[in-house]
Amino acid sequence: QNPRNFKTSALWPKELVTTWALDYFGQTNLTNSVYVDCDGSTSVMTQALDPTNCIFNVPIFTKDITFFPILKNSHFTLIIANSREKTLQFYDPMGSKLAIAKIAIASFLKYYKAWCTITGENPIIWKHVGIPVRTIQRDSWNCGVFIMHIMRHLDKGTSTNEIFNPDEIRAAIKKGLLESSDDMYDDCLYCNKPNIDHFYVQCKDCQRWVHGVCTHLNLSPEQWAVEQFQCELCLHHLQL
Repeated sequence: QNPRNFKTSALWPKELVTTWALDYFGQTNLTNSVYVDCDGSTSVMTQALDPTNCIFNVPIFTKDITFFPILKNSHFTLIIANSREKTLQFYDPMGSKLAIAKIAIASFLKYYKAWCTITGENPIIWKHVGIPVRTIQRDSWNCGVFIMHIMRHLDKGTSTNEIFNPDEIRAAIKKGLLESSDDMYDDCLYCNKPNIDHFYVQCKDCQRWVHGVCTHLNLSPEQWAVEQFQCELCLHHLQL
């Protein structure tokens, strides 16, 4: 997205970054289960999208467990559908009242009914069961990490009661994301294209490069030599 179009309340909304991290984790670390991307799952489970119009881009219910992450009110939760045992579990890293779990499960069942109609699959009679965990999220920022922790153990069939350090998972995800991402440092921050026959200017704060023509400032290279350029992202950040 062009930085000029930013209308968010923060430079990098934590929900966006956590969604990227969750999707990366689900696509690269789970081998015995199916992970549904967070945006699609959230749209269906919060009923923002008509379930009859949504077929996910992964073959759900083809392995024992299918994970459906949900983002609502800046908090991540998880629905765990075990098609072998025919059980549904709702996991909230901070714990939740039974009524909240029932609402989430009801949303899943509404989607599942539509999915069976679309695919012609014989419906499973699901049973809602609890999930045993010892670790409860005590802060306001690690819900996504707790979701990854639970998915990892359920995927491997190991105990979800293990005490763990969220920072270790954060460090591993950060390393994996950076290693699997394209280096865009030399691409124009505004148009995302490389420097091909264009004059480049560098932001004095973040050191990212921008095509001179993309700034719409109509300055000559000589004028840019004395101009202290600041990109839209850094300007936006200063206004927060």
